[in-house]
Amino acid sequence: MAAFVSARGVELEMIIEQYRKKLLNLIRRECVTRGDFTLASGQKSDFYIDLKKAIFHPDGFHWLSWLYWYGIGENVNSVGGMATGAIPLVCAVM
Repeated sequence: MAAFVSARGVELEMIIEQYRKKLLNLIRRECVTRGDFTLASGQKSDFYIDLKKAIFHPDGFHWLSWLYWYGIGENVNSVGGMATGAIPLVCAVM
């Protein structure tokens, strides 16, 4: 985290891009499952993406928190969402 706090301008952009790529690789590796699935809507799918695996992964949580922080900006007074699904996301930003 110290690198983030001291980073400025282009260096910060490079770190954010690295975290984005690492998070996408984690999602591809850990969150995408191939097979036969019946979705909550009743529709069939040959793949399923469970992003909670990335959110609850220690590195994924770290990368996601910084990507949220960077994306939201500095002029935010509060962060919230649906009770259960947003709890890890709100914690990531706090």
